[in-house]
Amino acid sequence: MIEHQGYDLKRRGQWRAALWAGAVGIYLIPVALKVTTGDLDWSLVDLLFVAVLIFLPVLIYDAATRQVASWSYHAGMAVALAGASFLVFSTASVGIIGSESDAANALYFAVVAAGLVGGFSVRLSADGMARTLTGVAAVQMLITIIALFLQLGYPDSGPLELLAINGLFVAMWLFAAFLFSKAAREPSAITSQSEVPRHA
Repeated sequence: MIEHQGYDLKRRGQWRAALWAGAVGIYLIPVALKVTTGDLDWSLVDLLFVAVLIFLPVLIYDAATRQVASWSYHAGMAVALAGASFLVFSTASVGIIGSESDAANALYFAVVAAGLVGGFSVRLSADGMARTLTGVAAVQMLITIIALFLQLGYPDSGPLELLAINGLFVAMWLFAAFLFSKAAREPSAITSQSEVPRHA
């Protein structure tokens, strides 16, 4: 049993090392393009912004999954964080509603805020995260309805484009919610009913 636990800890350590190495490798791609070729028209602020979008989700994922053996929980957290990072990047770089300069894109920060507030309020429990991500999907759908009704971003962003892009994110949030819901039924996941052992 001890040998099995040691092997499991070693495997998790290897996975964490690979995760961080992958994040560094991804970040070095734009840095290398900027330094070596100069073809990438990004400022230092842009590079710092991308660094936050890459390393902050990895940091949260690493901390949230460190003591959880459920792969459904791991996958749900990965999908949720990747979706949030991609949403922020898309909103800031090219814009989902109209162009990146369209003020209506600020609405999407409500999606990220809902995920952050909801996630930490349920202490990242599997069942709580399932409810949170369902709520996040609802917020994204509400923003889509508002954008379509008020014709925000038109004509740069047509109805079909808004439905397709927002539909992709809604699908990601609901898929993450499904994974967390699945993890909540597994004994190895953190649930809101779990109790932290107390020592006398």
